[in-house]
Amino acid sequence: MQLQTYAKIGICVGVGMAVIFTVIGVVGASNQLQENWLLLTINKDKLMAEMKVLPSVILFTEKYPDHYYQENLNRHNTQLEVYAYDFDTGNTLRLNINYDIWDERFREYVRCDINDNKYRKSLGATEEFTGGFLKVLLQEGRAEDQYAYDFIKYTNCLDIGNNDASQEPEIVAPEYGDIPTYTISVPQGSSVPGCEEIAHCFEPEEITIKVGEIIEWKNYDDAMHTITSGNPEDGPTSLFDSGLAEPDATYALKFNSVGKFDYFCMVHPWQTGSITVVK
Repeated sequence: MQLQTYAKIGICVGVGMAVIFTVIGVVGASNQLQENWLLLTINKDKLMAEMKVLPSVILFTEKYPDHYYQENLNRHNTQLEVYAYDFDTGNTLRLNINYDIWDERFREYVRCDINDNKYRKSLGATEEFTGGFLKVLLQEGRAEDQYAYDFIKYTNCLDIGNNDASQEPEIVAPEYGDIPTYTISVPQGSSVPGCEEIAHCFEPEEITIKVGEIIEWKNYDDAMHTITSGNPEDGPTSLFDSGLAEPDATYALKFNSVGKFDYFCMVHPWQTGSITVVK
């Protein structure tokens, strides 16, 4: 009797497992048939034509006339890739458009690949961009879907490393024995608000020099100060920073790049100045 009971249990278990696997197989086959049906009914040529008139693709092709396409039309995928390449820098901007057959929507992905890693941190917005949210995406070097259009519009991807304006400005410490071309004073009393009203926080507050010339700051105040690139509103730009300069301390820099460089004191943010470098 006990053997017969075990046999019956075994038969029931076997039948149950068979039913489960049959159901799984039917569901899997049904899903596969559904996917195959979707793939068969999709007009891939029509999808490709629709991809090429998406706003992000139109913007890309207008901004980069020397672009080129790579189309992928196969059983499982409809994909359009648009590339722009700069032969001088080796930088590449790539836009990828995919069609999601389940959501029935286009998915967009754009990426900037910078050939020389020393310029990677220079990826930023072009001058016409005034927003804030995109800066994070630019630092990451990529964007997806609704952000792809703005990334393409405002990124300076292909310009990085291509000219002096797009490169990190060269501002260095002078060699030992180099004589400063100009001296800027940090006046006595500039640690107290009010000096900004009479342009007396740095003397001179604004100065124009030539490429390769050296500026030395000297602290004539009783308080410690910093010479930090940037401004109080946006913060430091990391181009240069003296750290805390004690009374009578000096700090010197050699400017080897053209441009305008604002700076301020992080301890006393009403102290601001600017240096314009010309050729």
